[in-house]
Amino acid sequence: MKHTFVLSDETVNSQGFAVLTSGIELDDFLKNPILLYQHDRERGVIGRWENVRIEGNKLLGEPVFDESDELGKAIKSKVDGGFLRATSIGIKALQLEMINGVKTATSSVLLECSIVDIPANKNAVKLFQTSEKYTYSLAEYEGSDDNTILRGVLDFLALPYPSGQNDVLDALKNLKKDMTDEQKEVQVALRNEIITKDDADEFLKLSDDAQKVFLKFVRNESEKLELSVEDELINARNKGKIYQPDIEKLRKFHQVYGISALKELLSYLPEKAVLAELINQPPEEPIHDLDYYRKNDPAFLKDNPQEYERLITIKYGDDGI
Repeated sequence: MKHTFVLSDETVNSQGFAVLTSGIELDDFLKNPILLYQHDRERGVIGRWENVRIEGNKLLGEPVFDESDELGKAIKSKVDGGFLRATSIGIKALQLEMINGVKTATSSVLLECSIVDIPANKNAVKLFQTSEKYTYSLAEYEGSDDNTILRGVLDFLALPYPSGQNDVLDALKNLKKDMTDEQKEVQVALRNEIITKDDADEFLKLSDDAQKVFLKFVRNESEKLELSVEDELINARNKGKIYQPDIEKLRKFHQVYGISALKELLSYLPEKAVLAELINQPPEEPIHDLDYYRKNDPAFLKDNPQEYERLITIKYGDDGI
């Protein structure tokens, strides 16, 4: 049984944009016209599209299901029975323009088309970012907790609901650009769990003098955290989880993702030690020198007299101080 579907038309979707049918590039898709269910690539291809063509402002096509695939066979049965009647396209938008007051994808590439339970020409169109990950239409968040969060984000950015992803990204870039160095410090402290979200919000309400006191606390805690990070990295290196060249990369990882993410990453790494390497390798120089321990961790020198003597030798030679 053949079924002809409207894959897309130029209906405005819930994000406030339309897809210009004549601007959809089909060449690559026609070489591999995959049919998915609900855009879920992890569940595999359930068939292909045939007779894909443009008629007026509509993109049409006919699904051919892979009945050797369990899911493909099940979806075919639902389509044949009239229980599933909708499709949704996955595209990569190449160009967006305003046409008659409507944001329109005037140039796009068709990547795939799915059988779905929400009609494609009623807010079911899905866009791909350049990374080819889906950006779902805001309509799918209606009535959910995510919708409340989304509206809150848009309100904070002073953007209307709904707003497109490019508008949100531009607003976030401008927000970051306008942040003072002090506010950036606070954001780093928040990411590293030195302070809470409420603390970060309260910082903006403080007087200049109070902000200085707050920043002094943040900086002191940040210095302690850096020592903690070094301890985590040294411990991981000593256990054979990482090697010396990895440490700088992991420091940068911590700066971006925070201490909890670093600890979680290190916890997943297996301990490994190769006996031949341990025998043949000369002992590594300490990451910290004598001056560092004298200033930041004198207890370490007291508890490790042999290491203390070794550091003394490194700094002053065999004759000592």
